[in-house]
Amino acid sequence: MGKKSSKKKPVRKLVEEKQEKEKGKKGILTKKKSKKELKKEAQKEVSKNHKKSFTSLFKSDSKKKKKKKSKKKKINIPKQQIFIAALVIIMLTILISTGFFLFSKAFRATPVAHYLPAENTVLTIEFNVDTNHKQMQQALELLDIRVPNILNLNNLSWIGRQAGVSILSYEDSLHTIYFAEISQQAGSQKFMEENPDSHRLGDYIFIAEDNQGIAALKALADKEPVSKTEKYIKIRNNLPFNRFGFLYLNFDLIDDNFFKNFPALSQRGLSKSLLDPFLKLFDAEGISFIALEDRFALQSFLSLNTNGLKNNSYIHLSKKYRAELSKFISPDVLFFWGGQNVEHQLNRLFEVLSLGRSSKFAFMEELLNTSIQKYFGDDVNLKDDILSLLSDEFAFAVEGNAKNKIYKVLIELDSPKADAERLKSLADSFSAAGAFFQTKVVPYTLPDGTQSREIVAVPEEILQQEDTYKEHVIHSMTMKKRKFAIHYTIKDNLAIISNNIDSLKQSIDLEQGTDSLMNSELFATNIEPILRSSDAISYLNLEVLLEDLFEDEKMIELLKPFSAITSGKNYFNDGISSINYLNLRENEEKAQ
Repeated sequence: MGKKSSKKKPVRKLVEEKQEKEKGKKGILTKKKSKKELKKEAQKEVSKNHKKSFTSLFKSDSKKKKKKKSKKKKINIPKQQIFIAALVIIMLTILISTGFFLFSKAFRATPVAHYLPAENTVLTIEFNVDTNHKQMQQALELLDIRVPNILNLNNLSWIGRQAGVSILSYEDSLHTIYFAEISQQAGSQKFMEENPDSHRLGDYIFIAEDNQGIAALKALADKEPVSKTEKYIKIRNNLPFNRFGFLYLNFDLIDDNFFKNFPALSQRGLSKSLLDPFLKLFDAEGISFIALEDRFALQSFLSLNTNGLKNNSYIHLSKKYRAELSKFISPDVLFFWGGQNVEHQLNRLFEVLSLGRSSKFAFMEELLNTSIQKYFGDDVNLKDDILSLLSDEFAFAVEGNAKNKIYKVLIELDSPKADAERLKSLADSFSAAGAFFQTKVVPYTLPDGTQSREIVAVPEEILQQEDTYKEHVIHSMTMKKRKFAIHYTIKDNLAIISNNIDSLKQSIDLEQGTDSLMNSELFATNIEPILRSSDAISYLNLEVLLEDLFEDEKMIELLKPFSAITSGKNYFNDGISSINYLNLRENEEKAQ
């Protein structure tokens, strides 16, 4: 049997009570009610009471809510307590930051710059030699180097976390000095006893190639250290600390003597006089060498000599560079260089190289103007006719392969209609200028009637023609003798220029699909991470272009382990920051 309703019990009880009352009624005129009638009355009463109880329950709940609302009062905290709470938070922050500083100080080596004289240190390179450090482990793993810990061999177990080399300039001579941090006092003392050309300063032992190096170091011991100079501090604050290597170069101390000591530089024609404009512009450079999980990164900071740049106005770009034009370039690109506003960047370069001197600025602009007029004629002006086309984003790319290279230039146009006419005018001027010459043998008659011939340079004929592809007019200029052609077209607000008509047509199609540089893995892994903090980007495929770029076998061997280099630059008021990714060939081969 099923369960009885909860309502039936009170009904039965009420019926029983009513029956008892009916029994108590006396008299003939008093009519007694039947059990059925009593049951109906009881049911009505029970139902009525049930509704009342439910309503009262709802009302009481709403009253409670009203009471709760009424109980909420505005909390008034005394200003003194707010001040005390703020003071506690500040003190905790200072305590935590101080604790972190002491912790990092305890586990990071003291920079050797604390012991080197500022006015005499030309160059210093320091490396993390602690094999327990993650950066060192990652560097060894990337280079696939598996060597025993040489620091535990013989008498080198005293060497701590840092080691490297410095070059000091003293009494018109350069001195090479090696250094290493001390981790064991007994071992370091024994090493110094066995090596007389060594000297201890603070946490480091310095070892020179001869007595003169150590004598120079001792004589300069009381000089202001490199670490206290403004340019070193600026470089240190703009570069990451977590690294396996660091280089510091002081441009103020580079002279002809420096190049004599480095034949690899002087043999390539580098000299103090040649680099003087650059050396006056920058006072120092720092480079951090960083080992990532799958490649190396080099982050540098060039410290500007701001005394000559007080009135410069070209350091910052007004528009952030996004590399939007990469969607018109093939994903198999060999070289890519992109940026924002060529006119702005040229002006910035001129401003920097001229050190703010208007006369030098004007000379550089005139020099470039002369080169432009050689190819486009005297009526073409650099600023009005060419740079005005390059006020927005630009990109230069090399596609194809080692034997057949395709060059491509993309320019975002401000005024497509007017700029298209300007491009056509430049093409006509280029054809008419005849800057490219071919040799031709011309017969002529001497005054005495003798027939002779001479070789003369004749302007090469440039053939202009037009073609149409998907409603886009393609203009071509062909030099048949050279087997060379330049093609260009306007697509919406974009000018596409290439030496290969098929590549130009590919750029027209690329935007509609996903098979472009912007949508490639190469862009996601190499370009996009650098793009976040760069005004300009470059990518170089070393596997294909290495031997084209360098003739020196030593340089080729040095760069052979790397498959590609990606670089980005960012300009600031006090310096130029750059980051470079170096991909390794072996890692990419393993991934494939």
